[in-house]
Parts: sequence; structure tokens; C-alpha cells
Amino acid sequence: MEYIIIFFAIVIIIILLSYFVFMKVFYVRKRRKYFDEEYLRARFKINNYEKTIKWLDKQEIENVSIASFDGLKLCARYIKNRPYNNKTVILVHGYRSNSNRMLELAQMYYEKFSCDVLLIDLRAHGLSEGKYIGMGAVDSKDLLGWINYLNLKGDSKIILHGFSMGSATIMSISDLKLQNLSLIVEDCGFASAQEEFFYKMKQEIFIPAWILYPLVSLFCKMKMGFYLKECDPIDHVKNSRYPMLFIHGNDDTFVPVKFAYELYNICPSSKDILIIDKAAHTLAYRVDSKAYEEKISDSINKYLKN
Repeated sequence: MEYIIIFFAIVIIIILLSYFVFMKVFYVRKRRKYFDEEYLRARFKINNYEKTIKWLDKQEIENVSIASFDGLKLCARYIKNRPYNNKTVILVHGYRSNSNRMLELAQMYYEKFSCDVLLIDLRAHGLSEGKYIGMGAVDSKDLLGWINYLNLKGDSKIILHGFSMGSATIMSISDLKLQNLSLIVEDCGFASAQEEFFYKMKQEIFIPAWILYPLVSLFCKMKMGFYLKECDPIDHVKNSRYPMLFIHGNDDTFVPVKFAYELYNICPSSKDILIIDKAAHTLAYRVDSKAYEEKISDSINKYLKN
């Protein structure tokens, strides 16, 4: 009898701990401040924050929204580049961030590559509705809505550029046939949600991740409609239809650089890779903006010729 009690006690503890981890990882109690200056200064190029904000203040910004497939209001900012051109970049931020993290790249695409810019807030981030983080699985369905929004506006070649979870989002539609999609640029994306989960849990808790993973994945299915296995971008990249540029930092301790090589090696479409030395997670542009811009320029010139 004593052993039965101990067994059930352990089971209950595992269930409760798994639910705690699920809520900690996926539930949004408090969002990052929309304009978090300290956060952005630490991630933009050194001394570039004021320049970027001044650039933003000069733009004619159209605040736009669409409805997600499950009824959430998703928000974005559209910046039209004049004179008229036929390139639009959709910038997709990462985990627990918002579209302002991508402002520096918005300025880059606008000024250096004459692109229109669509800065989107993923569900449960920024100004968009939602309480649970989609980890790329449901976000990729939302992204299809934004691509459709642009296609309804006109016939513009579309570039997708994502950071981290935003990269997982854009890679997860790389195997679909989509109108006007011309180039995918992923920066610091993970290849497997399960591997990333195990990697982070090993860093943060003393209990082996394999004990918690099945229940955490089950809670994802119950609350959001997907198992964590459905968040594996590599399953889509292996059938990619589009040119892809893989970018990563060698010093990334949040999403290991090995994922970039795995994704690059399995991708069957036209591809290129850029690994920036001494760059931490999503800081490749901050560390070596010249190499970053040159690689993107090469891809745009190759795949988006007028």
C-alpha cells in the first residue's frame, strides 16, 4: 500500500510539474513592453537605436489587422516604400518579443533594398490577441493570412525574414506552393521543437526532460491544438520549394548553431548559409552587419530580379 501511495504521489508531482513547465513556456501572463528601449538597445547595432527610431518616426505607417483562422485579431504595421517597387518583406519576431525587435531590419530592407515592409506581431505578442504562444505551429497558419493580405494588395514579390521562433514560423510554410513567395531568410531558428525543449530543460531544471515532454506536449494539444512534434520546421524544410538563406551565430546558447547546419544540409532548394563568429542568439546583425547585408543582397539579386 505504501508503494502505491508513493507511486501515485510521484505521478501527481510529474503531472503538476509538467503543467507548470507548459504554463511557463507557453502561457503569456504579461507581455513585453511594446517599446522596450533597454531591450532594443542591447540587441540593435551599437548606437543605432536613435537612428532607427528617427527613421520610423518619418515613415507613413499603416496599422493593419487580419483575423486568424481561429478568430484572433492579428496586428501589423505596413510601411510603403516610394517610389513604387515590387518587393515586400514580412518580418517575423521571436519568442516573447514583438515586431519592434525587427525595426532595425525593417530600416535595412527599406533603405538598402527598396522593399515595402510588413512588421507583424505574432499571436500572444505585441498588439495581437492570444494567450498562448504558438511556437511556430499555429503561427505558420497565421502567416498564410498575412501573405494572402499582401497578395490582395498587389503583385509584389515576397521575402520572409524571421528571428528564432519567427524563423520556425516561416520555415514551416517552406513546403507549400504560395503565390509570390520568392525568398526565405531564417535567423537562429530551431530544427526540432523536441530537441530545443530537451536542450533548454537540461539548462534550467534538474529533472530529465524526457519525463516531462510527453505531458507538456499533451497540454499543448489540449490548449492549442498541436503536439510539440508538429513544431518541427525541419519536416517542412526537407521539402522546401523556395530559395533559403540560413543565418546563425556561433555563440548562440539559446538555439544551438548545429540546427543551422542540419537545416541547410537537408534543404533541397537553392540555399546559402552565413555563420557569424562571436554572435549570440539573434545578434548576428549586431556583430557583423556588413556580412549580413552582403549575404542578403546576394540572395535578393539572385532570386528577385526585376
